[in-house]
Amino acid sequence: MATIVVLLVSLFQQTLLCATPRPDDPLLQDAVKLATGSDASTWGINRTVFGVYPVSADMVLFVQDEATCRRAATAYVEALRRAAPTRFAERPVTPVLVVQVDQVYLVDDLRSRSGPDAHWEVMVFDTEWRQRGSYGGGG
Repeated sequence: MATIVVLLVSLFQQTLLCATPRPDDPLLQDAVKLATGSDASTWGINRTVFGVYPVSADMVLFVQDEATCRRAATAYVEALRRAAPTRFAERPVTPVLVVQVDQVYLVDDLRSRSGPDAHWEVMVFDTEWRQRGSYGGGG
């Protein structure tokens, strides 16, 4: 009986890694621009760099599958650790927003995009969770 209770408690304590989208979520707005922007626009150029085919806005989807979010969150923090091992060595896996566009995932860890201390980064991964690039802003 005690084993079952411990197992149930550990299941409920497991962190959910699909973050809740923000109102007018900027990641979704970015993804729609990436999917639908003209080829000459900055987003069109990024589409080429990231290897994304143009698709209609209704094909841009928030991912709510926990297994996919868990893989995205892990890939995100592993990429940070590779880029700056000293700074991110102890960074835990945290909830992320994941948007799928064509055969890529845009992953955002919800850092603020506004204010004097804003520093954010969106990473772009293929379906095998290889990083295709990133973009962001701030200090």
